[in-house]
Amino acid sequence: MKNKGTQQFSWKMIDSDGKLWAQGTLAAEKAHTAILEKGSYTMPEGMYSMSIITIDGAEGMFDFVVKLVE
Repeated sequence: MKNKGTQQFSWKMIDSDGKLWAQGTLAAEKAHTAILEKGSYTMPEGMYSMSIITIDGAEGMFDFVVKLVE
C-alpha cells in the first residue's frame, strides 16, 4: 500500500468474519508492505474490506496491491 496523497491517513482491514484483521497509519508518500508466508499464518477465506480515513476528511489517494505467491 502506498500513500500517494499529501496527508497521513489511517487504514484498517476487516476480515470475512467482520473482525478487525489489521490496521495502521501511513504518512504521506510512504509505503507499507506485508508478506504472509503460506503455512505460517492463516486467514479466513472470503471477502475482506478496507477503509482509508484521512486526518482532515479530504479524499485520499493510494495504491493497494495484493499478490498471491505459491
